[in-house]
Amino acid sequence: MLAGHAGYLTGSYRRYTKKQLAEQYLKGERMLTVQGDPDIGEIREQLDSTVKTLQETRNGQEKASSALSSVVIENQELKGQLDTMRAEIKQIQERQAALEATKARVHADPLYADLVTRLERMETELKKTKKVK
Repeated sequence: MLAGHAGYLTGSYRRYTKKQLAEQYLKGERMLTVQGDPDIGEIREQLDSTVKTLQETRNGQEKASSALSSVVIENQELKGQLDTMRAEIKQIQERQAALEATKARVHADPLYADLVTRLERMETELKKTKKVK
């Protein structure tokens, strides 16, 4: 019997099953204070402060996550640019190698050597002519 009632009210109180009463009790249990504790207000303030701090931390993490996502996107774009530049450098190196091969063939040609010798003689004669004047 609840609250010492007996008699005509007993039927009103007993219309709930024990399971229903337990469920209702559990719903309101957090609000129940059996013996007042003067520190309960302080504990509540600490809890509220902790919740606020956690929320601020979560907001900071969300901002950091957003910034990190931006950095990841930028990194992917830069990697693409780097790949393009590497391909261009490879093409330039291939062209340079082809030019070096051509230069080597030209220098190996006997006509080139003859031409260089003739040019050197002409240059020497030109210098002599300038000294004479």
